[in-house]
Amino acid sequence: MEPILELESARLVLRQWRDADLPEFARMCADPQVMRYFPATLSHLESAALIGRIRGHFAEYGFGLWALQRKDTGEFIGLTGLLNVSFEADFAPAVEIGWRLAREHWGLGYASEAAWTALRCGFDRLSLDEIVAFTTQANLPSQKVMQAIGMHYDPQADFEHPKVAADDPLRHHVLDLVDLLTLEPIEENLFRGRSQDLGFRQLFGGQVLGQSLSAASQTVEEARHVHSLHGYFLRPGDAALPVVYSVDRVRDGGSFSTRRVTAIQKGHPIFTCTTSFQYDEQGFDHQTTMPVVVGPENLPSELELTQQRAHLIPEHMRDKLLCPKPIEVRPVTEKDPFNPQPSDPVKYVWFRADGALADAPALHKYLLAYASDFGLLTTSLLPHGKTVWQKDMQVASLDHALWFHADLRADDWLLYAMDSPWAGNSRGFSRGSVYNRAGQLVASVTQEGLIRHRKDWA
Repeated sequence: MEPILELESARLVLRQWRDADLPEFARMCADPQVMRYFPATLSHLESAALIGRIRGHFAEYGFGLWALQRKDTGEFIGLTGLLNVSFEADFAPAVEIGWRLAREHWGLGYASEAAWTALRCGFDRLSLDEIVAFTTQANLPSQKVMQAIGMHYDPQADFEHPKVAADDPLRHHVLDLVDLLTLEPIEENLFRGRSQDLGFRQLFGGQVLGQSLSAASQTVEEARHVHSLHGYFLRPGDAALPVVYSVDRVRDGGSFSTRRVTAIQKGHPIFTCTTSFQYDEQGFDHQTTMPVVVGPENLPSELELTQQRAHLIPEHMRDKLLCPKPIEVRPVTEKDPFNPQPSDPVKYVWFRADGALADAPALHKYLLAYASDFGLLTTSLLPHGKTVWQKDMQVASLDHALWFHADLRADDWLLYAMDSPWAGNSRGFSRGSVYNRAGQLVASVTQEGLIRHRKDWA
């Protein structure tokens, strides 16, 4: 294929290599700090040979490691790009993403910006199904970049790098994969996220919640952690289109930071929310007791229950509803959505992310925000013997509030205890409490939504 010669991001150009790049590249590769997670620094000749191999990769495959250039100064600052994995591994054959920047350009977000641009090229232009990244266990800066561009850690895929000596402490490597909550930084305070079609009539609200929180968090210092989100769903979203997120830095006070996020499709806001972040501090504490329910181990998953009723699902929706989901849900009490019977407006489900995640507290909160929209509003339908599967029901989220009380693990089982104290005027109100396996209350949720009985749709 024809080589992809150049890419652009908001602040960078990813371009082909020039002979004039060699002196600066060689200086970077001879810097012990830049190369501290590699087996050794490189000599001038070794750096020149590496550029030769990079050019050869472009000639053979049409992609590779691009030279990075700042738009504002024209400086060469490093490399970022995609490579075919060149050694035997359980995850190979595969394409990996990598980056290396000169030390004076660290801490400015260039690695994440360039890596995201390379990722999008891999998926959108090269039509790759998967891109991996790996680094030594000690390389926390690179692991932060992986998390920032939406990758998640798979501990089952850790491996011993065959090209590193057996007694070298850098031999043990960790592997990350890309997930849904990747956001592309378009400009300062402006991000773009891809969409996921789960088979609903419109874009799943949890996706917009999780991505909005991700966008807001990227504008706040790491020491301040999100403690609340209050949002309104304004228009149905289109699952076939990406979503743009605009972040307004409302205030950074002595203890709290406030951000306003607007999610946009087709030039119109589809969702808006306000999020608040706070430093950790000591104070009074108390919580409600976790309900006593059966544990998740022997419960069937919601997917398994749905598969048992596959013949009742409209054919055009089956593929999406019967495929594995990023969140595994196990209802404590099974209810037949195709033959609903009136019951108390109370629901308990266990849920967790389907796969191990990195030790990044913010990522786990994004995923909780995503999952908090599953099943909450429909709790208000239980007393009326109705479900979203019935053709005469118009159901949609109107607003959503979420409070984070503690750090959590979204890849371990969480109990979602839901109830609905009120419904009226074609609206249902539901609330939820999220507990970890130890019984700690880690989050609280409320939601009001439209539950309109449309007899004209029957």
